[in-house]
Amino acid sequence: MAVDRTRHRSVCCSEVVGLTRRGFLAGAAKTALLLGVGMVAASCAAEGRGIPRVQGAWESIGDAPFTRHAHSGASSGGRLLVMGDRRGVALQESAPAEGQAQMTIHFFGREFEFETSDVVDVPAGVPVRIILTNEGMVDHDLTFSQARVYLRAAPGETSETIAVFEEPEVYFCSIGGHAEGGMVGDLLVDGRRPEQEGVTRETGSTEMWWYDPVENDWEEAPTLPHSYDHVTVVSVGGDVYSIGGYTGDIGSSKADVFVLLTGAEEWERRSDLPVARGAMAGATDGERIFVTGGRSEAEGTPSATDLFIYAPEDDRWTTHQSRLPTGRDHVAGVVIDGVFWVIGGRGDGRRVSSTPVTEGFVIDSGEWVVGQDVPVPGSAAGVVALGGLAVVFGGEGPTSTPSGAAGRSYEVYPETFLYDPTSDIWLRGPNAPLPVHHPAYDVVDDTLYSVGGGTVSGVSATRAVQAFRLT
Repeated sequence: MAVDRTRHRSVCCSEVVGLTRRGFLAGAAKTALLLGVGMVAASCAAEGRGIPRVQGAWESIGDAPFTRHAHSGASSGGRLLVMGDRRGVALQESAPAEGQAQMTIHFFGREFEFETSDVVDVPAGVPVRIILTNEGMVDHDLTFSQARVYLRAAPGETSETIAVFEEPEVYFCSIGGHAEGGMVGDLLVDGRRPEQEGVTRETGSTEMWWYDPVENDWEEAPTLPHSYDHVTVVSVGGDVYSIGGYTGDIGSSKADVFVLLTGAEEWERRSDLPVARGAMAGATDGERIFVTGGRSEAEGTPSATDLFIYAPEDDRWTTHQSRLPTGRDHVAGVVIDGVFWVIGGRGDGRRVSSTPVTEGFVIDSGEWVVGQDVPVPGSAAGVVALGGLAVVFGGEGPTSTPSGAAGRSYEVYPETFLYDPTSDIWLRGPNAPLPVHHPAYDVVDDTLYSVGGGTVSGVSATRAVQAFRLT
């Protein structure tokens, strides 16, 4: 495998330095081209980071009929298909349920276990005070996804709410890898465990929706036989492919592949991905699908570097000899001018290891090249191709301060960055109205649509629909 690690220096104002490795435009010629399509560079002093500005605009469209994060989207026939999710919980910490609590359960969280003050068995329909005290060294949360209960506490802090449970379910810490490390348990209701009476540990939803941006209208779409989250979804000629993802027990990975053909009413099974995996980067050149990165379910499992290529006409996967140079999961990819760009992500499922790395697989040569780092490292961001640029928005990662905003050590990023692979520079776009991670997204008629996503690092969700256009 050959990896070209040539980089050029930082861009400031009107100066754009070309890379010799791929014959990129240089200096004034590139500046003229950028200005010709309406992109304006601000001064280095004004920007602080020396990042040129691009003219574009975000718009808040409205709300989706569901609340989700860790789901996926793909465009087909002028509509956006939204599918898969990890069930959404409240945008912020849960508001207390009505009524005076008739019992209290105190959860003590630390690396990596929950201890409780009482047996976690509650009567159905009775208000219960739920208290979370973080005795660990990092942030922890307590999530009951079906009852839409979410508490979060920084080290040394306590958070509480009142909740009502009708059915047994699994509780867990949603922060990357914590549940897999042991922070997971069963909440019994009237002595019933989650595995009984048809209650499972699945965290996703089988519901799927078509969004028509022209009519701003939602319509139910054909569903898959199982619920998936962190699934890779790619549209090829209007046919939508669902690849891998997690389902069942929290974090379990699958190799399942399905396709929803244009105009079809049912999904069809296709050849499995060579390895079960979720949270991968995937994109198409219009003929083939390229998938790389991701991770299996076990905590501490290394982020993958395999590169898989799928030929829809033959229903055949091949494993390319060239591997992704930097293994990452919760990563996104896009194909621009014959290069599969893999941008950002995190190592081994840990948000603290969020990376700014930008690497591209040159499809014709089978070699990897390295681009300029994303100005803000993050994972679970959205990435699309728009106007010949890679638009990167949202995502989550470590805060810029040791303790984080309001005592949190992770945050959701509002920034929008645009990568120009022709000259290997990053441009700065406007901030999104609502910062999100793990949204469903794609481009429909030259407009990027973002649906849902998490608004707080970890399991959280919103109904918000947002749109971005270059101007």
